Amino acid sequence: MMSMRKSNGIVNTPMSNRTLSVNKVLKRIWMLLAVLIIFMAVLSSIFRSLTPWAKEYKGEVEHHLSILIGQPVTIQTMETGWHWFQPMLKLNQVTLGDDSKHNFRINKLLVGINLFKSLWSWQIQPGVLYIDDMHLNLREIDNHWAIDGVATDSLNTSDMTPEKTKQILIWLSQQEHLIIKHVTAYFHFSDGGLIPVNVLNISVANRSGHYKFKGEARLEQTNSTDFRLLGDGYFDPEHFEDIEGKFYFSAKNIVPAQWQSLFPKTTEHLEGGKGNIDLWLDMHHGAVSSVQAQVSFKRLAWRLLNNQQSQLIQSFFANLSWKPDNLGWQLHIDPIKLRIGGVTWPENQLLLKYNKEQQSYLLFVKSIIIESLLSNAINWPESIQGLLDMKPQGALKDTQILVTLNNTVSVIPPIPFFGTVANEHSQTQSTTSSATAQNSMDLVQKGEKFSINDYSINYVLTRFEQLGWNAKDNIPQVKNLSGVINWQPDQGRLEFDSENTSIKVKGYPEQTLTLLNGALEWKELSDGLRISMERFVINQPELTLSLQGAVDQVTRHSVGHIRLGLEFAGKNWQQWTVFLPKKYMKPKLYFWLKNDVKRIAEASGKITLNGLAKDFPFDNNTGEFSIESYASGGEIAINSKWQVVKEIDGYIHLKNRNLNIDIVHANFHGVPAKDMHLRIDSIGNNKENLLVNGTIDASVQKMMNYVMASPLRKKLSLLKMLSVKGTALVKLSVQVPLYPENDDVLAKGNVTFKKNTLLVNYELAQFAARNLSGTLMFDEAGVTDSYLFADILGHPMNIKIQSVKLPKPATTIAINGKCSVDSLKNQFKLPLFDLVEGSFNANALLKLSDKPSEADSISFNSTLEGLDVNLPAPLGKKSDTKAPLELNLELKSKKLIRLRGRYDNRLSADLLFKNAKEGYAFNSGQLRLGSENAVNQNLPGLSVVGRLQGFDLQEWKDIFDQFPAAKTNTSMLSNLRIINVTIDKLDFLRQQFNQMVVKAKILPNKDWSFNLQQKNIAADLTYRPLANELSGHVRYLHLDKIDTASDELAETTQLHPDQIPNLNLRIDNLSVGKIQVGDLTLKSQSTAEKWKMEYCQINSPVYQINAQGEWTQKENINQTNLDVKLNITNLAKTLERWNVMPAVHAKKGYMEFHGGWKKGIYQFSLASLKGNMYLQLKNGRITHLSKETEEKLDLGKLLSILSLQTIPRRLQLDFSDLAHQGYSFDIFEGNFVVSKGIMSTQDSYLDGPVAYAGMKGGLDLVKHTYDLNLKISPHITASLPVVATIAGGPVAGVAAWVANKIINQSMQKISGYSYKISGPWNEPVVQQLNIVKKLMKKEAHN
Repeated sequence: MMSMRKSNGIVNTPMSNRTLSVNKVLKRIWMLLAVLIIFMAVLSSIFRSLTPWAKEYKGEVEHHLSILIGQPVTIQTMETGWHWFQPMLKLNQVTLGDDSKHNFRINKLLVGINLFKSLWSWQIQPGVLYIDDMHLNLREIDNHWAIDGVATDSLNTSDMTPEKTKQILIWLSQQEHLIIKHVTAYFHFSDGGLIPVNVLNISVANRSGHYKFKGEARLEQTNSTDFRLLGDGYFDPEHFEDIEGKFYFSAKNIVPAQWQSLFPKTTEHLEGGKGNIDLWLDMHHGAVSSVQAQVSFKRLAWRLLNNQQSQLIQSFFANLSWKPDNLGWQLHIDPIKLRIGGVTWPENQLLLKYNKEQQSYLLFVKSIIIESLLSNAINWPESIQGLLDMKPQGALKDTQILVTLNNTVSVIPPIPFFGTVANEHSQTQSTTSSATAQNSMDLVQKGEKFSINDYSINYVLTRFEQLGWNAKDNIPQVKNLSGVINWQPDQGRLEFDSENTSIKVKGYPEQTLTLLNGALEWKELSDGLRISMERFVINQPELTLSLQGAVDQVTRHSVGHIRLGLEFAGKNWQQWTVFLPKKYMKPKLYFWLKNDVKRIAEASGKITLNGLAKDFPFDNNTGEFSIESYASGGEIAINSKWQVVKEIDGYIHLKNRNLNIDIVHANFHGVPAKDMHLRIDSIGNNKENLLVNGTIDASVQKMMNYVMASPLRKKLSLLKMLSVKGTALVKLSVQVPLYPENDDVLAKGNVTFKKNTLLVNYELAQFAARNLSGTLMFDEAGVTDSYLFADILGHPMNIKIQSVKLPKPATTIAINGKCSVDSLKNQFKLPLFDLVEGSFNANALLKLSDKPSEADSISFNSTLEGLDVNLPAPLGKKSDTKAPLELNLELKSKKLIRLRGRYDNRLSADLLFKNAKEGYAFNSGQLRLGSENAVNQNLPGLSVVGRLQGFDLQEWKDIFDQFPAAKTNTSMLSNLRIINVTIDKLDFLRQQFNQMVVKAKILPNKDWSFNLQQKNIAADLTYRPLANELSGHVRYLHLDKIDTASDELAETTQLHPDQIPNLNLRIDNLSVGKIQVGDLTLKSQSTAEKWKMEYCQINSPVYQINAQGEWTQKENINQTNLDVKLNITNLAKTLERWNVMPAVHAKKGYMEFHGGWKKGIYQFSLASLKGNMYLQLKNGRITHLSKETEEKLDLGKLLSILSLQTIPRRLQLDFSDLAHQGYSFDIFEGNFVVSKGIMSTQDSYLDGPVAYAGMKGGLDLVKHTYDLNLKISPHITASLPVVATIAGGPVAGVAAWVANKIINQSMQKISGYSYKISGPWNEPVVQQLNIVKKLMKKEAHN
């Protein structure tokens, strides 16, 4: 460098001088160091040499320390030495106290002197203070802590003044270096808990007021916790309040459960968790200027001892920052990371600001998850237990709370301040913070406790999201509520902005609101609270509400003045009736709205409310309550007894208590209505009535159906039997109570018919009224009047319908007009109308009772002029005559029908019918023949009594046979019980019985007993219906002559075998005409196809007849067969009984007949008779010959009995033309075949003493003609006179007859004659065929 400078020509003189100066200084320094080293060596040797000397002063040191501390102090050894460059005094085994078990001991205590400072200031200056191996036992006794070996009393005496305390602190702070090593401390708690602290090391270095701290310790428990402290600061011992510095503290592996013993009275039991704490602290002028901290814990858990509820914090991390500002201080925690109970909180922050002038605290929390915060594992105050029971949930966002301390209390330290501890009486306290801190300390020392009354909340501002809670008492359950609230003591604002909010009010179904948006404010005024609703909107899929308004003068006891406007629109409004405020409504109105308002499909409108709440609903017009709305799709039941009115569209106007509805369209159970007005006055007075006014042009039947489904059906019972086709115009005004038990229904209106068809479906009569026109007026009591015209049964009729009050309430239907039988036939299809023809005027009155207990009635009357009644006398009439007919039918309670009637003076009836399953069945009654009135005796069954002028059984049977059997077997006839009839003239089978008395009655076993009494008959008969048997005894029966050959009888009579009962009869003294038949016994059986005569016997003194037979009927084919046997013991007397002159006498007679006819038994005729007959007479005599014959035969020629002129008469057993004398014969015998009315024979003969006569051929019994061949063989040979006589010859036969008496029997062999006889019976033609002259032997004829 020198060469460079030289080459550059630079002068180097100053530089060399400087170098010389530096060298001189260096030399002095080295000399100074050498001197110091030598000095230190000398001092070291001096202190070492002073060690024996130090022992001599140990006692004085112990005494001085004992006085200073206030309790005994002992030192085992004391010596001197060096610690680095500092001389020191070393005390070993320093002990406080005189109790060997509980004392305080320091194994090594070093006190050094800063030699250099001492030399510099020529005053001993502290150097190092070294404490090594110190053990402390701290015990909790009576809520105070004591250290073993340290007397508590000495520390608390008045000598231990703050000045002495300050001197001790000054002395410690003057130590150049404070070292505390190997310190152990045991904290013994009163409950037996122990916290051992080991490895406590503290190092404090003092460099002229600049202190550096370093400390560490370990908590030796199950899990070790390490503590560390670092510090770097400045302070003056005389002015400790001016401390400056930075400090750091950390605690690693903190296990809170191990600190449980620090809180013996807590109800929370720590069960787990581990964490770390790091703290940075800055001090300025004795005050904390800033604090930074980090706190982290994992799996922190605790459990409540009282209810065993537990809580787990999975993780917690917080970064804290605290610092003062011009207004006070603020604590900022950001971020906060928390996971608790399985819920991860969003990254959070907290800000707490203190304002020293306002004595207020402002708290800001970014996010709070409520359900995690309000854990059951925390012993919350009882005052919020009700809130906890509701299990709040949701989140609070950006929450701000401003709390102001009361003026008289401050228990929360505003900021940490340490100057008050160092110098309580410092005169330099110039800051408000120090004064406040001092005040706080004073309060703490005086035992002041924190109270909720020590602060006031100025405001709360927060956003809430998905807020919810469970129901409790009258508080509803709410879920998913979002919004903002700003609360202040005397005012506030609440805004809602929620979606899908759920609200569940006790006793009502849960509701989910798609949108809940609103803003309301409240403010306390001099006259009460004002609540203003800027907007309040509720939206659901089927409901939107929008509310604006305000409520003033709200107090604890009254709502005040309300001014609200609500707009609404919704669908299916019936679902909201469950939310009606039942508690505040009249029960009847509530149930009507809930049950009878069935449906409102859509409705929109506005509700206005203005007035004092206490005056609602403003009956005195002190306020306004109105609803203006349009609704559609409504379904309302006027009350529970009315049919639902559907499809209601209309305008709703409600003002205070009065409701008006203008119906645009409605459906009254199928009846469309367009112009209707509904009104309800005085709603809420428990007597609400619905007033309905309007005009309806619709189907009459549908209108009637609606009315008949209402309470009016009782009063308008008429309608239940009517059905109407077509439309009509109805003007209606109805007042109906909403609650059926309140009042009666009031109605008024009229119906104008338009050529309608009216069908009357009354239980006893059905008919149609067509082309119905006119007007019908009605009210709630029934039909007030009517003017109706219609075609009934094809004829124009006048109809008048009217309700009457007296004698009993009823509705009458009067019908007047002309009616024809043909129309009646078409309408009623009754066979009875086949018996009448023509047309007639009729008056009918149907009276319908309003009460079911009262009887309905039908009255009918007519003169029947113009009507032919085709019945036998005396009931028949001609059209040009009058026969008044009156009928009255009463229907009692649909259980009984009473029919009373009178037909001229010929017939009356009083009949009772009872309702049965298959309709009305006859019960009891009386039919009376004649002019008197029938009277029902109220005895079961039908009685027929009276007098009948004439009765032709056949004529009535002909009438009866016109009707099918199923229709004649009526209920009434089957209940016939008594007959007591006198018939002036009775015709039966062409028999006439005058003044016949017929009595009959039904027996207990259901059999019938008959008694017939008349001059020609007296009989007691019994009829058994079950066996269909007629039995009994006829004492006598006298019949007129029966014309069995009459075809008229056969044609007009139609019988069937089963129509003849089974017969078991005994008839005494039977006679027919003049014929005395005898006593008849008859038994027969009847079936559907056969009538069988099982036994028939006729007995008389001179003959007996036995007969059997049957009548079969199959497929309308009839066949009658008879077997008859006749035994005669005296032919003459038999003929006398039969009213025949006995021209033939026979001691014995016998006849058999076997045959029948192909018709019914009642249809006998000779033409149809077919069979075989055998006849035999023995030992007979033919008497009563004519005088002419006797002359011809000279009283002995008896062959003239075979005179051809008399053969027909003889066949009829008519011998009246014969003389009294007779002709004897031995036998008459023959077989006859009867067919088609012709009786033919091939072997009939008569044999007697005169001649033998054989007969062949037939007699036509129908045409009364002969077709016979007669052969006569006289027993007198060649007796010409006889032959001549037989042939109708001259008188000469008399001589021949005399000769015949003397001629023997061989005369017959002489000759014979044959004849052909033909022609009518009354004029026969006799033709002689030949004379047989051959001798014939008598034996040949035998």
